[in-house]
Amino acid sequence: METTGVTELDLQQEDLRLRLKRSLRRAGDPQSGPAPRSEVAPVGGENPCHHPVAAPLTGVFYGSPNPSTPPFVSPGDWIEQDTVVALIETMKVFNEVTADCRGRIAATLARQGELVHTGDPIFLVDTSAVPDDTGEEAS
Repeated sequence: METTGVTELDLQQEDLRLRLKRSLRRAGDPQSGPAPRSEVAPVGGENPCHHPVAAPLTGVFYGSPNPSTPPFVSPGDWIEQDTVVALIETMKVFNEVTADCRGRIAATLARQGELVHTGDPIFLVDTSAVPDDTGEEAS
């Protein structure tokens, strides 16, 4: 369950029911909450200029093409509509996730290797950001 990111599995067949649930607490730290997400900026309240980029399908989230390469995008990066921002693996097929708006990546909400579901927000994009002549955000 840990390697796939699945946190809960409920299987029911005739007279058998199997339910597995994985705790997100760290071993040896009973007071901790869920494990922190990588590269997640605190969202703190709903910002109307932050547009969520949603997972287009259910599968395993990958922020980079392979473990030895940098992520497609990171918080602070300027993106255009249709920029590839991640991959989602479903049934051994890697599907590109593209942005549906332009702006600056405000936060990455999904962790590498985490199971995401259709419609889950995986990035927040600051659509109020203004690019300079090079396509990068103006200071």
